[in-house]
Formats: sequence, structure tokens, C-alpha cells
Amino acid sequence: MRKKLLVLIAIFGIVYFCPSLSIGQNVSHDVIYPSEFLETRPLRDIVKDYPFVEKDSKGVVHESIDRKYRKPQTFIYSPADGPQYGEDPSVRQTTMGTRPIVSNKAIIKNWAGQTASSFRPFDPTGAAGPNHYVQAINGTPFKVFNKSTGANMLTANIGSLWSPATANDGDPIIMYDKYADRWFVSQFGQTGNSIYIAISQTNDPTGAYYAYTYTSPQFPDYLKFSIWENGYYMTSNQSTDRVFCFERDQMIAGNPSARSISATFSTGSTDAFFVPLPADAADGSLPTAGTPLPFFSLYDNAWGGGNDGVKFWNMTVNWGATATASISAATLIQTAAFDASYDASWNDVTQPGTTTKLDGIGGVATYRAQWRPWNGYNSLVMNWGVKISTTQRSIRWVELRQDQTSGTWSLYQEGTYTPDTHTRWMGSIAMDDNGSISLAYCKSSSTVYPTLCYTGRLASDPLGEMPFTETIAIAGTSSQTSGNRYGDYSHTSLDPDGVTFWHTGEYISGGVKTRVYSFQLPLGTVPPVADFTGTPTTILPEQSVQFTDQTMNAPTAWSWDFLGGTPSTSSLQNPSIIYSNPGTYDVTLTATNPYGNNAITKTSYINVVAQAPVVDFIGTPTAINTGGSVAFTDQSTNTPTSWLWTFSGGTPASSTLQNPTVVYNSNGVYDVSLSATNTYGSNSSTKSSYITVNSPSNTGGWIEQASGFATASRGISGISIVDANTAWAWAYDGANTSNYIKDFTLTSNGGTTWTAKTISGNTGFAIANISAISSTVAYASLYPTATAGGKVMITTNGGTTWTQQTTATFSNGSSFLNFVHFFDANNGVCMGDPINGKFEVYNTTNGGTTWTLNTHAGLAIATGYGYVNDFCAVGDNIWFGSNTNKVFRSTDKGLTWASSSTTLTEVNVLSFSDANNGFAIYSTSFTVNKTSNGGATWTAYTPSANMRQSDLCLVPGLLNTFVSVGAGTGDLGSSYTKNLGVAWDTIDSGNQYTAVKFLDQNTGWAGGFNTSATVGGIYKWYGAPTLSCSANPSTIITGNSSTIFADAAGGYGHYVYNWESNPAGFSGTSAGATVSPTVTTDYSITVTSAFNEVISTCSIIVEPVGISEVENSAINIYPNPARNELNIDFGSISSSDLTVKIYNLVGELIYMKKYTDFESKAKIELSKFSAGVYYLSVSSNKEFAKKKITIIK
Repeated sequence: MRKKLLVLIAIFGIVYFCPSLSIGQNVSHDVIYPSEFLETRPLRDIVKDYPFVEKDSKGVVHESIDRKYRKPQTFIYSPADGPQYGEDPSVRQTTMGTRPIVSNKAIIKNWAGQTASSFRPFDPTGAAGPNHYVQAINGTPFKVFNKSTGANMLTANIGSLWSPATANDGDPIIMYDKYADRWFVSQFGQTGNSIYIAISQTNDPTGAYYAYTYTSPQFPDYLKFSIWENGYYMTSNQSTDRVFCFERDQMIAGNPSARSISATFSTGSTDAFFVPLPADAADGSLPTAGTPLPFFSLYDNAWGGGNDGVKFWNMTVNWGATATASISAATLIQTAAFDASYDASWNDVTQPGTTTKLDGIGGVATYRAQWRPWNGYNSLVMNWGVKISTTQRSIRWVELRQDQTSGTWSLYQEGTYTPDTHTRWMGSIAMDDNGSISLAYCKSSSTVYPTLCYTGRLASDPLGEMPFTETIAIAGTSSQTSGNRYGDYSHTSLDPDGVTFWHTGEYISGGVKTRVYSFQLPLGTVPPVADFTGTPTTILPEQSVQFTDQTMNAPTAWSWDFLGGTPSTSSLQNPSIIYSNPGTYDVTLTATNPYGNNAITKTSYINVVAQAPVVDFIGTPTAINTGGSVAFTDQSTNTPTSWLWTFSGGTPASSTLQNPTVVYNSNGVYDVSLSATNTYGSNSSTKSSYITVNSPSNTGGWIEQASGFATASRGISGISIVDANTAWAWAYDGANTSNYIKDFTLTSNGGTTWTAKTISGNTGFAIANISAISSTVAYASLYPTATAGGKVMITTNGGTTWTQQTTATFSNGSSFLNFVHFFDANNGVCMGDPINGKFEVYNTTNGGTTWTLNTHAGLAIATGYGYVNDFCAVGDNIWFGSNTNKVFRSTDKGLTWASSSTTLTEVNVLSFSDANNGFAIYSTSFTVNKTSNGGATWTAYTPSANMRQSDLCLVPGLLNTFVSVGAGTGDLGSSYTKNLGVAWDTIDSGNQYTAVKFLDQNTGWAGGFNTSATVGGIYKWYGAPTLSCSANPSTIITGNSSTIFADAAGGYGHYVYNWESNPAGFSGTSAGATVSPTVTTDYSITVTSAFNEVISTCSIIVEPVGISEVENSAINIYPNPARNELNIDFGSISSSDLTVKIYNLVGELIYMKKYTDFESKAKIELSKFSAGVYYLSVSSNKEFAKKKITIIK
């Protein structure tokens, strides 16, 4: 057998084995920061400058691009295979409900919505707030209506909220977030996979917005949003199933860095058009903090067997310094059988007078999945289209309920609404505060033009039925013959009053149109059913409980009795009550409406306890560098009123604040104690060895961690990083290099703990490399230790078990697997030695379910072979070396290949910083080549003495920055370059490092050798320092001074400061300086710490001593105030060099123009000026006039 691991290193009397390692792998991140952020002007002002004008389509109707992302679903089974694959007639409602809706509850408001002559489908969406209704459609405007009158208050392009304006591309969603009293506006972008979200700054939808742009890894087709306690959640139709959560509280606050986090999941049933719906808590009340978001989808067993039903998943998101997200496995709630098998060409719904059929939007639940809590359970209502016959589609609707104690979901009721032979589709369902359910939809057939209708039910009605008779909101009068695009969805929202439904949808009357209408479902003569909740129910004396009425059936009066409370009675709907004395107390509510009353008593419901505090606290972070600070947060229960902290080694050494911040100036391990007191006593807690303070100068930038291997001298061969918390590393036996092993270790908490495991079985193989996708999913390549062959393995449970992917065969007598690499969760490549003169390469596009042999001519080689783990990947680019002078490269994820020649004898290490710049190394002689064109050509490079020889890795996000590490005699330690190897600087020179990998400048690990399971083996980079810039004072008068200061902490230390100013004129290299700017100036500080680089900016506003007007009757400035333009008549003043300047109120010059041809008049266009007060000056060799002007918009 030919050995594939080359370099033998003798260190400390032990022969250690250092392999050739993977360099430059791109890592997919779950956390997404905004690519753009903007605080807009009020929308009502923007539309004055940029009024809505519908694009001239020149008679061409443009269809949304989204359908090209929608592969029709594949149905393995049909009703011919048995009744379980059809639609169960037992849940069909085949007769129309007979209960009328009284006139004052039926159509309450009903007005024309928006249309667009140049775009389809419309995708109408809308929501009602306290005073407004906001509607949006695809590709064009959104409108703000007066909710009371239906008057159009504003029409604007959605895209005008961004700068530059977006293309108004489509799939909008409008939500009113009643908990924040804010409006939510969203759409996708056709280019760049953009997700646009705007949050109103007030409850006025015509006012200013915070506008965010996020970038999805894939095109976010058919995006659907919901409101939840810790985020705005989004699902969409992507090739990789993924759910997003957007940081709701930060977006509402206008934080430019409000994050999004996504997590992937598996449908397990379909790879076609598929969009689950996130539970939407927009109505009722928000779930309690920490409640996972459930999201739901129908499951048709015709996709793959089993039972029809509703699948749901739970997504858990934790925000914090490091955000995390995870999605549970799917759970199926079985329903009666249904058939979602729609036409593969989207031709489903019959219309009168034409053979053209409309799209039935099959296979997905239609917006939205409304979630709301009740006493003891949570309800979720949703609906989707089902196939009744070849000519008829109908709506299946369900109500699911979740037990609030056990968390278990179950089917409460279901029905298929098909009261006649017409097709009903494009449904949208919602539940009001009384538990009544409305179902709004479109109806069509060979005799009925597409028409908007609704029906409904009361909470007391027979399960699975809609007893209200169908109400027509507006009847259609024509058909669509130009194509089948229609929908793609409608939207029913609930008014903040809790009982009024608002719907917007499409119908056809002389072309496709949209409508907005509202209605209520009358309760009739139903008495109330009393219920309530109190929060919290266990309190200390003198604390209050907030009671919330949850009575059904529209109560109009409330009578509360609070034993032991103050007040002891109340007629408010939602009172707040104070309890002063310890004990347990009953609460009674009697609710009344015109049809009767009902009472409920909850015995021993309120528990008032007299308890001393129970002390707890946290510090963030608990591991710092000398000079760093820790923020302590009191988490004691039972409402302490005073605190006494003791900080061993800290400054200050004690504190009486509730949440102090403490600085530690000496390295060591320190205890923290807290004593908390209230009226009923005191309690103390000490956390021993709680704070660890490290000294960067002693550790060389790396923090030693335990790799977890029970056997000593395990050396790290390579590292695969997923995110800041998750990394995998694989090992070799450094004490006996002929002992081939399959050991690896992984961390999911940033390296605090590493868990060592092994790939069991597979005798005669060792790990070549691991390519990790997440904390649970990873791929490993195994190379043969005695004969030919190779295996690609996958784990989906964090390495506990591994399964071979057999279609990457490597079964030839000359096969030898060298590496596997995945560019994302689906696309991967694996490479082995040549077979018949061509490297054995396989590609996959489905996560390795199937691998295809690559026969591209670019893989040809006359003689030679590859090396284990000798490759580098950056984005879609990948390179691998050989035992010849050749390097092979691909720019399309390993599908096509080309080779080039280096000046090296062999190439066994590769590292690239981007698609163009990289290194090739022959480690035996430590000779190096460089390239600047992606490896098309190579030139010799002479490394400096500081460049280490064991491994090399780029630092993603830092231009031309690499870290090298060494493990051999005379080569210990690490170094870095920030200029593609022009110079190398030493980080440390005492440790033995075998491998290195970085995710970004904050997260990276170097491998070494362990002493035991709890000592050594891997090192984590300190990360970049924190930096803040301040100016004191931040506002000065002309002629005065201010002090600027850069506060850097953490990281490697050894800070280098570099100040710059805008306007230019100041530079500095110390932490602080005294400056005297004459105009408002931004000061930017860049702090470098080894290769890390952080930047912060502060500003000093310079105000003039005073601005005085200079009158000159010869000069006329008009109009004043001015809106669009300003005119200046220079009158009798004649000069060849007149200058006009405009200043803001603090004296900053914001406009200047010279007039050199004895001009008598000037005109200034004002569109770029904001509204406000300014000063205009006219001068030559002296100032002729200075006039205060006002610009209005």
C-alpha cells in the first residue's frame, strides 16, 4: 500500500504524524445580518417626491417569476390504488348552511382593491389596524385605506421604502403587529435572493419605517410570515427546506443589526412546490417566552404512503450573543383521507365560456395558519385545496388543538366544504375572540364566474360544519382566457376589535380585480361561557396579578370577586389586583351578555407567599482576557430589594447594584458571591472558579481546550467548522503512525467541551477527512489502509452512527479515496486516485443519496496520484493537488475540471483566500508557489522564516490574510500574513500545532496533541477584540477641543491604533487624542490585534459661535418658504465670481456653486434637500447677503 500521509515529525521523543490538510473550505452560516438598513422619511412625504405611477406594460402582461421555482409535485399513488388515496366523503359538508348572517354583521365594509394591468397573479394581502386597512398586491403598489370610510389615504410602491428603490418584485405580505402597534410590510427581490422587510416606526402606516434587506441562501419564493413572541417567522419555497426567524424586538426598535437566523429541515415527502405555514399569533395573545414556533403542512399519502394528515415541526430560536436555532423532527396528525393530486400543468379550476382553467394552488396550505391560546389549550386553524373530481376542487379545513400541559397536538375537528358542484379554492381561514371560525374563498365553475364568498361557524356548532349560509361579497362577471395564473393566495386578518374579519382576494369582472371587505359572525342567542387567566398566579405580598377575560360568546359585562385582593371586586374586563397578605385565594368571574350570564370560580387560584429571595445570577462572559469586563445579571427570585456582590480579583471588589459590571486586571480564576435581601429575609450564593481571566501575552493568542480523546497523543489531522459553536475534527495516532484510526471529536458549544467518538466497524480504513453540515450531519471519507478502495459515509445523529453512501463506489483495484467535500447540504464532490488515466471523481446534488461518476476530460493525468485531504474549496471553487507538479481546479462545484503546472516537485498542501489568490506547497522540501488567477498559472514564492510548515488556512472575511502553524522541530508555533505572504509575523513559537481552520476572524481552531481526555489537543483563537469609540464632549463650539478615545478589550492584545478623520486632516496611533475640528467631523479608529481588525467611529459636532443674517435689499431670494426650487435675483450686484452657499443650522456647508459669467439670476433645485431651516449666503470678495430660508416638502 502507498502511504498517503507524508510528513513524519519527531517531537519530545515521540514520532508524530502530520498529514496534508484541507484548506479554505467555505462554511454556510445560519445567522444573517441586514445587507441594507434605512430609516425612511414618512411615506406620505416620499410619495410626494416619488408618486406612484403604474408601469407602462405596452400591452404585455408579465407573470411573476415564481413559478419557475415550482416543480409540480409527484404523486406515487392515486384513488385507483385504494380509497385511502382519495377524498373521504364522510367529512364532506354537501349541503349549504341555512343560518343567515344578519345585515348589520354581513358585509360591513366592501370596496375595490388594487389592480395592475401589467402583472399577474396579484397575490393580494392586507391587514387591519386601529384606524387603517393596508393592502398590497404583486409587483406594483400598496394602498392605505381609512378603515371607517374606505377612502384611499395613500398609494405607493412598496419599493419606494428602500433606497435605492427596489423593483417591487412580488409575493408581498402585510401584517399589523398589535402587540407592538406597528405595521409589517414585506416582499421578495427577484435578484440577489433578497427579502425586504419594513417595520413602521409608529402605528401610522403613512409614516416613517425601518427598512431592512436580508439575503436568503436561495430564492425565497412564496414567502409566508407570522408573528411570534420572539420573532417574525418566515417559510418559503426553496430547494433546501428552511425556516427563517427575524429578530422582532430589534427590528421594532430600529436596530440596523437586527438579525435573522434560519434552520433547515426535511419534508420527508416531496421535493417539489412545498411551503409549510408558520403558526401566526397575530390575534389573541402572544405565547409565553421560550415557546417554540410550530409550523404546519398538509401531508398527502399519495406522495409516499402512510396516512393523510397534517405534519408539524417545532423551531426553537434563542437570541443572545450567539444566536442558535433548531428544528424538531416532523410529527403527523392523522386526518380523514384527502386527495391533493392536482394537474401538473396547474390547470384546475373551470370557468364559464372557456376551456382555460385557473391554477388551483395544489399541494400547499393557503395563508394563514392562525394560532391562538384559550384556557388549557391552544387552537390552530388552517385550510388547503382538495380534489373532489376531475372538474371540482374544494377546501379541506381543520382545527388542531394543543394541550397546554402536555404540549401534545391533536385533531379537534375537520371538514371538506363542498355544498354544491362549484369549485371553491384560494381559502383563508381565521378564528375570532368568540371561537367562531370564518372561511373566505373564491368560487368558480362552468356556470359561475370567479366570485368572492365566505361562510363560517360558531364555537357551539356541530364539529366539522359551516352552518352559516354562503355570503357573496362580490360576484364575478367574466372569465380569464389569457393564462392560468390566479391567486396565488388571499388573506383573512382579524380586526383589533377581535370580532371583525377582513378579507382581500381576487375575482374576475372585466379582468382580474381585487376586493377588500369585512364582516362578523353573529352569535345569535348564545349566553357567554366564562373563563379567565391570571398572570402570575404565585406572587409575593404587595405584588399584583393581571387578570385577562377569555370568555366566549361576546360578553358585554363582567363582575369579578377577588378574595384577599385590592380591590376585592371589579367590573373591568381585564383588571389588575394587588394581594397584600400571604395565603391562597379564590377568584370568581361572572360574565353577561344580552342572552344570559355564566360564572366560573377558580379555587386556591392565587398563591401569595412570604419568602426570602432565592439567589441566582449569571456573568457574561465568564472567560475573558486581562483588562476585560464581565456584566453580571441578578436572576434571583422572590423580588429582592437589595444586593451585595463580592468579586474576588475584580474592580470594584464589591457592589450594591443589582446588575454591576466588573473589570478584571490580573489573570487567574475567581469566585463570585451575591447576597440578596427582601422584607422576608436574605439568601446568598457563591459560584466558585466562576470567572477565568487569561493573559494574551502568555498564551500567544490561543486558548487550550481538551479534545476529549481518552487515548493520549491523538493528533488533529483536520478541522471542519460549521458555525461559531459547531466544529468537527478528526485525528491520527501520533504515538504510532502505523496504527490507523477512525477517531474524531466535535463541539456544539464553541469548544467549551469536545466529545470524542469513533467510526465503528469499517476495518482496514481510516478517516481521510470530514465535511460537516451541522452539529448532527456530516460526511466522512475513509481511505484504505491495506488494499484499494474507499468509502463515503454520512451521519445524521452527531456521529453516533454512520452509513455508507454506496453509489460513490471506489471499487476498482486501483481506487483510493482522498477526500469528500460538500458545498452545501445538497451539492458535494469526492475524489480518488486515477483509474485508467483519470482521477476517480463523483458528484452529488441530493446530499449523497446518489453519486454520479464524473468523466470530464479535465481530470486526465498521465501518471501520478493524489494525497489524502489535499484540497481547498472557496465558494463554488475547488482545487486538489497530486504527487506531480499539477494542480486540478473546478469553478462549478466539481463538475468540470482543468489542470495547471506548478514549479514544485509535488503539491500536497493548497490554500486559497478567494477564487484567484492562493498558495501551493510541497511540504517535504517546504517549497511554495503562488497564483493570482485561480491556479491557471503559478509562480515560485520564497517564504519568510516566520511562515510555519504544517498547515495553512485563510481567515475568511479578512483580505489576503492567512494563518500558518507548525509542529516540527524549529517550526513550532503560529504566524500570520495580511498581504498574501509578502510578510509573515509570529503569533507564538512554543506550541505544537498540526492543523488550523478559521470560520472568520472571531472563530478558529488549531489542532495539536492531547495529554489525556481532559488536557490539551486543540486550541481556540481568542477572537477579535471589542472596540468602542467615544468623543467627550461630542458637541463643541468652533475653536474648542474634544477628547477622542478608543476602548479596546479582549482578543490577542498588543493593540495597534490607527485614527483617520472625515474630512481628512487628522491621524493618530495612540488610544486617545485631543482634537480641535473646525467642522463636524467623523473619527474612525482601526485597531489591529495580530491579524484581527476592528473599526469604530465617533463624531464631533461643531457648532458655529453664531449665524447672523446679512440684509441686502439689492438681492431678492424667492419664494421663501420654497418647495421645489429657489430663485436668486442678484439685482445690481455685478461680479464675475459670485458664490452661493447654503449652510444648515449648525453652520455646516451643504451646498456651494460659483457663478463666473456676470449672471444676474440663479436657480437652485431643491429635491435633494430635506425639509428644514437653512442659511443662504451670496458672496464674492465679501459677503453681500445672508438670508434664512425655509424648505418645505
